[in-house]
Amino acid sequence: MKSVAVAGFLIFLQIIRGERGLIREPEFLGNIGNISVAVGRDASLSCFVKNSQGYKVAWIRVDTQTILTMNHHIITRNHRIAVSQPEPLVWKLDIKEVRPRDAGYYMCQVNTEPMKSKLGYLEVVEPPGILDSSTSADQVVSQGESVVLSCKASGHPRPQIGWRREDGKLIRGGSDTGDEFQGEIISLSEVTKEDMGAYLCIARNGVPPAVSRRIILQVKYPPQIELTPKISEGRIGEALVLTCTATGFPEPVTSWIHDNRAIPSGGRFEIITELTDGYVITRLVIDPLKPHDNFSRYKCIGKNNLGTAEDSVTLKVKDRPAKTREDVRVKTDIYYKTPKLEIWEIEDLPRPDRKFPQSRGEAGRRGNLHQVQQERMNEVQLVFSSSTTSLFNISVMLLGFSCLYALLVQ
Repeated sequence: MKSVAVAGFLIFLQIIRGERGLIREPEFLGNIGNISVAVGRDASLSCFVKNSQGYKVAWIRVDTQTILTMNHHIITRNHRIAVSQPEPLVWKLDIKEVRPRDAGYYMCQVNTEPMKSKLGYLEVVEPPGILDSSTSADQVVSQGESVVLSCKASGHPRPQIGWRREDGKLIRGGSDTGDEFQGEIISLSEVTKEDMGAYLCIARNGVPPAVSRRIILQVKYPPQIELTPKISEGRIGEALVLTCTATGFPEPVTSWIHDNRAIPSGGRFEIITELTDGYVITRLVIDPLKPHDNFSRYKCIGKNNLGTAEDSVTLKVKDRPAKTREDVRVKTDIYYKTPKLEIWEIEDLPRPDRKFPQSRGEAGRRGNLHQVQQERMNEVQLVFSSSTTSLFNISVMLLGFSCLYALLVQ
């Protein structure tokens, strides 16, 4: 009887200690593991516990020793924290819209004696972002000075910084293979106009998207002028174009000079100026050339606040040569057409000595063409204008063959 009483008392002690004495002690079925989540996304940490009935399963933030949840109850005031038990053995800690400060170790703990726990790590990755306060703005320096371009970025993991030029040229002091210049700082000593342009700072850390910042480096230098062609020849009555290319920063102002006088745009002169890739290109169109242009000198001048540059060329003007049969040029489409006759308008041919009788017919009118005279020769109509310096090229279909005839008129 005494042994039975002792056994009953022991059972009573187990009962008053709670249900845990009547079941097996909890045990973990695996590790929590580490997860990586991009900032702004939702994260979930899973804890696998067997025999957790009658025990308390808690989630704790390790670095702050903050109890976040206890079984199904949320202890923290952080509204982004939630706990769930989608399966009997799974306890999940859910964090909505994770922020960089959420990164760290989290503990899943069961209140056994002694306490049992597992750790998991939440990594919050963040795409790179350029730091304005530590990144260079656009730079303007004088030729021969030194300049430093810097670029820094935030993000996790720490971003790597690369540089390249927008125009594809190599960065001085960088790789000769065309690869990006690596590092947060570019240092250029004794800059020249060749260093001028847009530099792209590119930050990457494996978390998309990569970001870039465009930094413009401008180098001040006096104008440089090149006038082409070096040998300018033309013929009386024809047009001639002179091209002047000016570089410099600030952008040079260009002008044309002839006989020590500035040439305005108008009359037989036309000046066309355009800006292309940092070059000022100005063209002087002389139309028509005159006899007094022979051996005359034309000058192109470029100015900015750092100086003046000029280049010049001497014209050689020749008489217009006599027209030859090789000077034939088709001027328009078919002017007149019948099943056996096609008439094409031609220009710039000398007058033939042959005379043709006046015809009563009229092949048609076009532009400044007037009465068309005709003469029938072996079933071929030769047509010319009596009032213009034109000629006609005549294609006639005879017996299935195409025959080409030309009549020279003035």
